[in-house]
Amino acid sequence: MKRAAKIATTRLIAPIALVAAGLIAACATAPAEPVQEQIDRDTATTVLRLGAPVELLATAPRERNADPFAYLAPFETNRMGERQLYLWASFAGDGMVMPAVHCGELVATLAARLAGGMPPAGMGLSRLPYRAPAAWNAVHVIPIDTRWLDCLASGARLGIEIGEDRFASDGSRDRDLAAFSERVRE
Repeated sequence: MKRAAKIATTRLIAPIALVAAGLIAACATAPAEPVQEQIDRDTATTVLRLGAPVELLATAPRERNADPFAYLAPFETNRMGERQLYLWASFAGDGMVMPAVHCGELVATLAARLAGGMPPAGMGLSRLPYRAPAAWNAVHVIPIDTRWLDCLASGARLGIEIGEDRFASDGSRDRDLAAFSERVRE
């Protein structure tokens, strides 16, 4: 009899425990906001940005131990009503080869490497809104216009060319880019 009661109790408690574990896991893995707004405390500039940069993957095998990833992310600064859009890019390398960024038919050459990760003069930020994923990554930032905003919102293919290397997005962050574009236009 005791064995039958134990089995009955186990059959009752096991599903409840599984549901509880599922609820705990769901709470622990709540998705981050795709678009975030923050204030640069040192300059009082408001920054609208993605929760995390878009990860691009090499389209062809790279040499051994070469990082197969590059990263792109738009952001907008708003300093006392003066708004500016930028595109941030990061990839493994010394930054001497200037990348070309593609969004559909649009192409931008990121000509200015940011020394030490500090923003260029006039951006109104004490630090960039994104961090390079590795210490050996080069970081580039370029001002963009509303044509780029439209392209990011359209789901067009994103890519970076760095010399012979090509990186492309898989489209998994298209909704986040569309949400960013929508927030900028509010």
